[in-house]
Amino acid sequence: MKRILPLVVLVIFSTIAWAQSVQDDLRKIAEFRRMSPSFQKDTLLIGTQINLATTYNRLQKLDSVRYWLWESEKMLSKTKWQRGWGFFYRARGQYYVFNLKKDSSVADFIKSIAIWEKEKNWRQAGIASARLGNALLMDLQFDKSLFYLNQALKTFEEHNDYFSQANTLNYMSNVYRSMNNYTKALEIHRRVMYLVGKYKLSPDLIQYKHVATSYLFNNMLDSGRYYFAKEGIDIDKNPEKINDNFTYNRLTEFFDGAGMPEKVVKMANLSLQLAEKNKSVAYARTAHEMLHKSYQNLKNYEQALYHYTKAQQINDSLEKAEVSLKLSQLEMQYQTQKKETQIERQRAELAISKQTLLLNESKMSFLNKDLLLQQALVAQQNADKKRKEAEFKIANQQQKVAMEQLTQQNELTSQRQTRNLLLASIAFLMTLAGVLFYHNQSLKRKNKEISASVLKGQTIERKRVAADLHDSLGSTMSSLIYTVNAIDIQKLDDDEKNVYQNLKQMLDTAYNEIRLLSHNLLPEEFEKQGLAEALKHFVRKINQTKAIQFDLSIDPKLERLPPKIEFELYSICLELINNILKHSKATQAQINLSARAADRSNGEVKLIVSDNGIGFFENDSDGKGIKNVKARVESLNGTWKIDSKQDEGTSSIISIPL
Repeated sequence: MKRILPLVVLVIFSTIAWAQSVQDDLRKIAEFRRMSPSFQKDTLLIGTQINLATTYNRLQKLDSVRYWLWESEKMLSKTKWQRGWGFFYRARGQYYVFNLKKDSSVADFIKSIAIWEKEKNWRQAGIASARLGNALLMDLQFDKSLFYLNQALKTFEEHNDYFSQANTLNYMSNVYRSMNNYTKALEIHRRVMYLVGKYKLSPDLIQYKHVATSYLFNNMLDSGRYYFAKEGIDIDKNPEKINDNFTYNRLTEFFDGAGMPEKVVKMANLSLQLAEKNKSVAYARTAHEMLHKSYQNLKNYEQALYHYTKAQQINDSLEKAEVSLKLSQLEMQYQTQKKETQIERQRAELAISKQTLLLNESKMSFLNKDLLLQQALVAQQNADKKRKEAEFKIANQQQKVAMEQLTQQNELTSQRQTRNLLLASIAFLMTLAGVLFYHNQSLKRKNKEISASVLKGQTIERKRVAADLHDSLGSTMSSLIYTVNAIDIQKLDDDEKNVYQNLKQMLDTAYNEIRLLSHNLLPEEFEKQGLAEALKHFVRKINQTKAIQFDLSIDPKLERLPPKIEFELYSICLELINNILKHSKATQAQINLSARAADRSNGEVKLIVSDNGIGFFENDSDGKGIKNVKARVESLNGTWKIDSKQDEGTSSIISIPL
């Protein structure tokens, strides 16, 4: 009686503690839901919900367990919190153990172990391994059960976790008792009692009922009765205090082996009542089988037939459930194969899209070549214009020589003729000078028109290329992103989800870079507000999308420059920045644009582009980008100096006369 009272008090206090834990968790969930949206809020809410589901599992309130696990799974699907998935699979695996869904519980525990091993969390991985070993025991897979239990025990021993060692040893004792190896089971129970005594662990870790049955099957009846008494149980007077199907089954086996069928009937009936109360089909079947055997020994054939029929009915229902499970597995395999086929088709579509992207890149390359050809034609026209100006100067000089000779020949004529000729010559020279002046002005005007046409042609071509990039390639990328977004990620496994996320991120990056490229070919700010505003907008954009941070400095005294100079300087900036992004491996870069003199007619504009990268080329480099920069600087009669040092970065200093 003295032993029973503390046990009753312990059960009452445990029930009160669990009920209080439920109330505390419900209160915390209400508080967390009122918090502002954040990752921290989601993790706190998920962790509390999983903890609440675990408490309901202990209280055998399986509907509540199912609800809170479902709530947690919904949130985890959105937050992608990996540790949360580890806790979730372990809690749901334990829930499936109580529901006798053996395959589902094993699958969830294996997922939990994989997550904790990836997170390098030895304790959580060990707990999941121990729970998996216990779940495999329910399916009578003793070898696999002992494998995972020994794996967990080794982990806890390596880290001196004595509490978890004792828990795992208790699971192992259940396996050996189920295998009828009671000698090994008793050895393990003694190890648990040793750990509890040496390290002052909770006495509740000692499973006195199981220790007692192990002693019974080792033919130590007195020791068995002693340890049952520690639980307040007298197996002769109050066996109903056991309240444990596993122990009832061990006792029925013991009394059956001892040739005591009346005791077997009593224990089996108590086990049957408890199994029906807990809706445990497996334990109910075992109880009916033992009652059938005992009533046969007692020659009570009516009761023996009744319990035999009940046991067969349970076996039939379990076989039907097994068939249903196999059908479900086949359906799952079919759906998986179907999903894999869809993924293969999507991969093929993605390959076609990549080919389209390469084709568009080829078109862009041809457009660049056309632009270079047009620039070469303009250069040829400028050379022809200079040649004609030189020929005109030579003809003018020859005419002057001829006029001087004519004047000398007519000096011998009369004064009147000389005066008349002189007046005529003066009139002719004035007319000729007017014609020359008019022709010279016409050439200058044509030169300006040609330059304006070149600039306009380059502007139009850049607009066309930008539009093609945005409309054609941009539309293709948008379609790809839409197609990928249409994939139902809920049907993907973890590896496929990782592939899906990587693909989506790569497509988003490619789409953003195409938009940036199409905008930077000729931004609206350049046409409306000029070079300075275009560079400011460009640097803001590139700082949002690249790892290299650009610092832009523009002289406040700098006014609007001639269109050709602004256009060429912007193009030069694009080439130099592109080289930094591709080759420099820099983390920072600077762009400085300034004017040396206030008087624009005698001054110069200076552009400095530098980075802190690895240094990348010498002055005689023959890269296409470098050739473009050289050609543009020379077209503006400017100079370009490069200072590039190994692991110290590169500076480009460009001076353009105004």
